[in-house]
Amino acid sequence: MNLICSKCNTPKKWYGKARRQLICPRCLLERSTKQQQDKKRADPLFAAKEGAAWRKRNPRSYLQSKLKVYGLTLEDYDAIFAKQKGVCGICKKPEMDKVHRNLCVDHERKTGKIRGLLCGRCNLAIGLLGHDPVVCSNADRYLKHFLKMQSEFLGERE
Repeated sequence: MNLICSKCNTPKKWYGKARRQLICPRCLLERSTKQQQDKKRADPLFAAKEGAAWRKRNPRSYLQSKLKVYGLTLEDYDAIFAKQKGVCGICKKPEMDKVHRNLCVDHERKTGKIRGLLCGRCNLAIGLLGHDPVVCSNADRYLKHFLKMQSEFLGERE
């Protein structure tokens, strides 16, 4: 039995009910698409909010899509995560950042080889230091020197 769509007035076999009107699937899709576009125009952060909501509902799917960049599967990630006991490879703390719900995949830039998992802060720090082991070592020496000077200063005051 063919019914007539109340929106486009064409006979259709499949109908969806929306607001007590018979509307064909094509018109229903067009209307929902228009509603989405209207929401996007009204709220510039609509897409970001929708994406954040989807990531919250589907955390493993989101992680899987991010891992494809490195050629990893969820099983590979879980194996590395278990090997590191669920903590960052540098600071040995679990990921606490609300933005990065999972530990970041750290990789060697030239070869693409996976080095391990890092928290968001340590991953950012390595990036800001240019992925250069010499610079990282210099930063380590600098901080140790400061701690030594501070302890000597406090020792003189007592």
